Amino acid sequence: MSNANIMAEIAQMVEFMKSQTKKNLLNANNEGKIDLSEEQLKKVCFYVEASIGNSFSRTSSQIEKIVNKKWVKGI
Repeated sequence: MSNANIMAEIAQMVEFMKSQTKKNLLNANNEGKIDLSEEQLKKVCFYVEASIGNSFSRTSSQIEKIVNKKWVKGI
């Protein structure tokens, strides 16, 4: 598997995490576990999704370095 393929797979996992987090927040709000207005919930979801995406972008070079080391060592 190439580095590009690995990064694409990881990006899909990150998208799943963002989607699942949003879904969990919506469910928690609907179940009364948290109490946010629709507007507040939209803002929280936006910032959580943005934070996860930003964190992935900032760490992707570290992931690529690890993958490259594994490929060079033949692991």
